[in-house]
Amino acid sequence: MIRQQQVDEANRLVVSIKDLPTLPTALAEILQVANNPSASAGDLQVVIGKDPALASKVLKIANSAMFGFSRRIESIQQSVVAIGFRRIRSVASAMAVAPMFKTDSGDLVDGPQLWSHSTAVAMWTQEIARKARYQQTDLVFTGGLLHDIGILILNQFAHEEYQQALAMARDEQLPICHAEMKVLGTTHERVGAALCAKWMLPAGLTQIISYHHSDPAPVDPAAQILVIADYLANSNGLGEMSWLPAWPRPTTLSQALGLSTADMDDLQARLDEVQQNVALFSDS
Repeated sequence: MIRQQQVDEANRLVVSIKDLPTLPTALAEILQVANNPSASAGDLQVVIGKDPALASKVLKIANSAMFGFSRRIESIQQSVVAIGFRRIRSVASAMAVAPMFKTDSGDLVDGPQLWSHSTAVAMWTQEIARKARYQQTDLVFTGGLLHDIGILILNQFAHEEYQQALAMARDEQLPICHAEMKVLGTTHERVGAALCAKWMLPAGLTQIISYHHSDPAPVDPAAQILVIADYLANSNGLGEMSWLPAWPRPTTLSQALGLSTADMDDLQARLDEVQQNVALFSDS
């Protein structure tokens, strides 16, 4: 469980910040549908249809090589039927949160690169979940999209100190969280978890975001999937920062999920597919 002290520490930083970004309206409504066991495909269609820009992006992805349909998908209703409720919900969630990453301050945080990393992690969570027979695919997908949201918040609202932390991590080849703790006394994990709690996102999502860099390694399967997906992105040139040191393969976590060496090799071999999908989500 998240220690209350950790949440309180992060919240002291978050609640003191004026104009903290609110949860995008479209994403809030999509997640509300996602967490309602009685919600239908029609409910999701209505939510997506309320935002023409979001609907257009979802349709573009539905008609891409990612799904490979022989006939053109003309409506959100057709998308939901053809692709499935869960997959469309995941795509719509990604498109709803993407604008938050469109900032590029020209310093050690590159918003578009961070978004590419986040979508790559989200894509790999789905492949890992399939191999591990893990059913809560939406949880880990959204976790992939939002796991580094704390980096954006710290860079925006504690910019000078955060740049110092990142420079320390780069120059001394330290894990980012270690440098964050030294300079700021908190980490992007904690701030991200506090923000998700403020947004009233599902507790399970807040939980896995709060310790995706934790030591010792997490025992929760969802967090294990997120950590492995994060490793796969970073080890294949899709890291959140280009200067990050290489990660060791998380063998203990992959074994805990029942993944063999061959499974991990196959996941690595999906790089081209993941890159294509990352480009699609970045261009939309």
